[in-house]
Amino acid sequence: MNSRCKATQIPADSYDVAAALIQLKERQLLLVACYEARAADTEAGRERDLEAVLQTLKATIQKAQQQAGLGQLEVLICTDLNRYHVLWGGYHPVRAQERRGEGDRIVDFVQEMGLNSLLPAGTVTWEHQSRDITSTVDIILGLKTI
Repeated sequence: MNSRCKATQIPADSYDVAAALIQLKERQLLLVACYEARAADTEAGRERDLEAVLQTLKATIQKAQQQAGLGQLEVLICTDLNRYHVLWGGYHPVRAQERRGEGDRIVDFVQEMGLNSLLPAGTVTWEHQSRDITSTVDIILGLKTI
């Protein structure tokens, strides 16, 4: 943020979602940062946690759309949902088998909300300090609406 733009926090019902509506000249940008730890002990618990985060994201976007009114709203979501899918992780035979299907609900959400992935598949978004372990589970999503 700087003095040339105005930002308003958009409340989210989660400690893991932070959002701000930023006024940029004649454009409005909803910037969202989101994290889901994948910390539950069971697969069912992890799926419930993911669904809660996705519902919070959806509600946050809707609040921003209401606040933006009739003006153009652009959405940028920077996430770490700790789920693999070939659409953002690229195709890795081992990961594709071991982690098959864990990102499917996110893909459904992306389609439902009309979002686009803004990073090419396989873009490394985390690298261990030893440089021998990398990850592509972070996702950058965008949407331009009128």
